[in-house]
Amino acid sequence: MRKANHCFRFIGLVIVLFFGRESYSQEKYHWVNELSPSIQFSFQPETRSFFIEFFDKNAQKQTIQTLVGIGPEFVFDGVACSSKELSIVPVETKMDKSTLICFYEVRYQERKETFSLLIDLPRSFEINDSITIHNSDKDKIVNARTNENKANRPIRIRNEQSLKDSKETQKTHWQQNSINVDNCRSQNDFHSSQGLLGEIQIQIQSNSTNIQAVRSGLTLTKEKWVRFCSRRYGEAYAQPFWPRTAYFPSWGIFLDAAWSLEKSQGTCWDENDDNRFSGQNDFVTCPGVLYQPKLNGERSPVDETLTLRIGNDLWQTVPLPKQKSSEFLDEMKTMIYLDLWSGTALEAKNFLQNLSRLTQHKIRFLTVFQNWECGGWDALLPDSILMPDYPPNPRIGTIDDLIELSNFARTQGRFALRTNYVFLREQSPSYQTGKAHFALDHQGKAKWHIRLSEIDSILNRQEEEIKTLFHPNATFSDQLTSGAAPWAYHDYNPEQPIPPQINAVLKKQRDLTQQLKKSQNGPLGSESLMDEHLLGEFVDFGDFGIYDGFHRSLTPEFKLRRLQHLSVFYGMGLMYRFFEMPPFDHFHSGKHDFLSNIEYRDDYRASEILYGNGAYFFYLGYNDSKEIPWDYVLTEALLVGTLQKYYLGEKIDSVSYWFENRWQSLTELLEKGIDPTVPVWVPQSEALKRIKVIYQNGLHLIVNRLDEEFPVEYSSTNQVILPKSGWIAWKEDGSLLAFSAKPQNHDFRIDFIEDRNQRFQYLDPRKSSFLDCDKPTLWIENEKFNLDYNEAEMGNSLRL
Repeated sequence: MRKANHCFRFIGLVIVLFFGRESYSQEKYHWVNELSPSIQFSFQPETRSFFIEFFDKNAQKQTIQTLVGIGPEFVFDGVACSSKELSIVPVETKMDKSTLICFYEVRYQERKETFSLLIDLPRSFEINDSITIHNSDKDKIVNARTNENKANRPIRIRNEQSLKDSKETQKTHWQQNSINVDNCRSQNDFHSSQGLLGEIQIQIQSNSTNIQAVRSGLTLTKEKWVRFCSRRYGEAYAQPFWPRTAYFPSWGIFLDAAWSLEKSQGTCWDENDDNRFSGQNDFVTCPGVLYQPKLNGERSPVDETLTLRIGNDLWQTVPLPKQKSSEFLDEMKTMIYLDLWSGTALEAKNFLQNLSRLTQHKIRFLTVFQNWECGGWDALLPDSILMPDYPPNPRIGTIDDLIELSNFARTQGRFALRTNYVFLREQSPSYQTGKAHFALDHQGKAKWHIRLSEIDSILNRQEEEIKTLFHPNATFSDQLTSGAAPWAYHDYNPEQPIPPQINAVLKKQRDLTQQLKKSQNGPLGSESLMDEHLLGEFVDFGDFGIYDGFHRSLTPEFKLRRLQHLSVFYGMGLMYRFFEMPPFDHFHSGKHDFLSNIEYRDDYRASEILYGNGAYFFYLGYNDSKEIPWDYVLTEALLVGTLQKYYLGEKIDSVSYWFENRWQSLTELLEKGIDPTVPVWVPQSEALKRIKVIYQNGLHLIVNRLDEEFPVEYSSTNQVILPKSGWIAWKEDGSLLAFSAKPQNHDFRIDFIEDRNQRFQYLDPRKSSFLDCDKPTLWIENEKFNLDYNEAEMGNSLRL
């Protein structure tokens, strides 16, 4: 695709950056203010270029030149839709002033055609409910009407023979709406609106079923720019091909563009589109949308909505997700996540009993028992149980043992049994009886997953059986959120009721989450939480997957500012995944040591707290040398489990990075060319390894992932020393202090929390002695509890 772009230079969408004060009517498409007097628009017909002059953040006059269309791009002969009509509809806008010139490329069989739409928004202006480009042999008409004369005002773009005649008309039109920048009231007017300066949504539709792709096109610029991947989809693996928010440092302006997944009838985004981090020339605004055909050769009709947002603040320009927060968020803030992957049901109960006892019954638990399925681990998916022929895995115990575990776990909080309704095995009863079939890819080959249309009957039968036998009060279903974008689950069989459309598959995914939550009347969890469109009201909790985060520089900012309020995120993913990339060679070969390596465990926890995630236990059941020590377990439960109540679901005030001996913002790092989301094989920036987070509720947090120690004063008379992977959290009123660091006048690192609001204190001196304690100790309302335990005896309960 990229080679073709070099051969046929096209402009899919030209974005003209605009600046001005945000003031708009609640009516759609209605602008109430005049153009900002600090902006000048002009059009040069000889070069067919559009100019916008404005003052940047330094009050210097700047000019953007936008190519309106050279040669054939400006001619409508041979519109891609053939005899079909294609319409572009402004569906919503929050701009009060601008001029936007849009060029769209559509692929039709083996040909590419480009057609354009001019949206002219000078002064008060109202756009009709639809703007349609009609296909005719000669003229293509864009209809609009002004508020001034309430009459249609056609802008006619003629064919090549008529193009010369239209130049003077266009020249006059643009000159009439030009404003002399020398007469502006203030060169700093554009600063009067901080944050989001404008937003517009443009809908592109066609009845044609032969269109192969719709492109967002190019942003034309000669200014330097950098682009930050501000999407959860690209965060877990540091993949470069997801939408990026562009930043123009010399202007102090951000541009965010993305297609709506909820409305898209395409099959997927094109990962081969321009994914450069920085440059000083034109760039692809965001990945295009591909329309791959079903196996009968038919494509879906085009229906896409592109949202463009422009602002001078990064986190007001990047949009918030549209879904609601989880209704279980407040409850789960008080729970820690036990992710139990091995062992018997009675061993799991024993572990939970010991942990509850040692924490003085002050902690509540969200327990997910993973390895219980009929036939063994993932052997017969999507079937986990089908009585009486397919009971739970007998190696974990009897049905009565599972009932006993469920009964006790529910007294401690929430309990769920793992399912997976997506993965399909040929040995499964559902496949053998013809109730489940493999989805087909676009070449007709069987995929790894089931047809989505066949899940309902299996899910309803199985969840009812689980409910009747075990009475869980939560549910967990794997791979709902670890497959990332909806197109991972397409089925190209034309006979299937769910077409290979992004919006159709996303809707089905969301419907399945509601069925699962309703079935057990509780929260739903899933793995990795990589699909941001399923968070919040759809998937309530899960581990937060960051692959090989141990070797990566990390920024928590997107997660904290755009996802924190949606669901409860625990840990930093399945523990072995935080220390290497797929295919996880060290883990699968048994050479890993993350369970016993204190450096690894400390960095996992420091990153967990940096990202504002909850306490997480990941147990696999290995030999004694690879068990997580009980002091680590207690600290995770009592320290992180207490601290998390102050940050889970809370809003962020600021995030800053220690670089060049001072705290700097992410925007400042972008200006210096630092890419905050790079894969592990790229040199990592030290600017992202010492980070300060301040929450709106007054909680301060500093995390140090650099080798050098870092002193932190948390009051006028007190400080700690943060070693590598050390951290401190505190409130300035003295009500809360927590750290994993060297306290003042102490040479050894300890783990400590004091919560005066709850009259609660916990200390792990880490084999040293502090406050006259040499073992993990807990104080509740001034009563002291020595958390003494027999390591060998307790280890048996860990070996699940």
